Amino acid sequence: MHHDGTLYIGCDSTLTAADALTGEVRWARRTDGTMHAPPLVARGRAYIGTWNRTVQAWALPAPPTP
Repeated sequence: MHHDGTLYIGCDSTLTAADALTGEVRWARRTDGTMHAPPLVARGRAYIGTWNRTVQAWALPAPPTP
């Protein structure tokens, strides 16, 4: 998923945010289970759902100024 110059990539039990142009990892977070759907970004948060029947959310940092 792409939002404000950042790619949000869910793989197994990790959500990774990477710069869309360079691929540089900005941050990565472990989840409480394997993700079963792509991440969603809305209202300043990244959301994921897991096979453990949980939804997790992380507040996103402000996008860099051009």
